[in-house]
Amino acid sequence: MHMERLVKTFSFRVLSSNESSADEQRNATDNLIKEIIKLNTEENDNIFILRILRYTRFRLQSLQEKPSSDRAGEKCGRAIICH
Repeated sequence: MHMERLVKTFSFRVLSSNESSADEQRNATDNLIKEIIKLNTEENDNIFILRILRYTRFRLQSLQEKPSSDRAGEKCGRAIICH
């Protein structure tokens, strides 16, 4: 499925893992941002891009809602995960 393009990346798998360190999470976030920029430069169909981004946002929000004992009380420092 094309809408899953970003969520099937290694970066997204790291972000969705409870076993990755804070540094790994930061690097994965930076890499996911690069993937988003790459998507925008490679695709010409703005509606297609919007659908991918909305789906990715939905998946990120569901990750944010998952309780994690490792990150209890931690503030979100990355805009891609917060918004």
